[in-house]
Amino acid sequence: MNKYIYVINGSLKNGSVKIGSTGDCDGIRTRYQTYYGDEMKIYYAHVEDGCKAEKTIHDILESRGCLYSNELYNCSCLDARHLIREVTDVSKLKTC
Repeated sequence: MNKYIYVINGSLKNGSVKIGSTGDCDGIRTRYQTYYGDEMKIYYAHVEDGCKAEKTIHDILESRGCLYSNELYNCSCLDARHLIREVTDVSKLKTC
């Protein structure tokens, strides 16, 4: 079960962010380093059900017209982090 919800902000040309969930928080940087580059920043929160939180956040962003492609969204990293905090009731996201 996925226990982490995360947002990745990096050097994508379109300025989008990736929002996903994982059971292996330590592996996120390794999996996405090539795609997002050296400027990649990862913010994450430990949650009870990462898949449910991810789906809720994706649905909200899609309803706002923010979907770019798959799990990529045209919103600021700050807005994505605020939304994660709202949906999960986590007060502060960690970085890795």
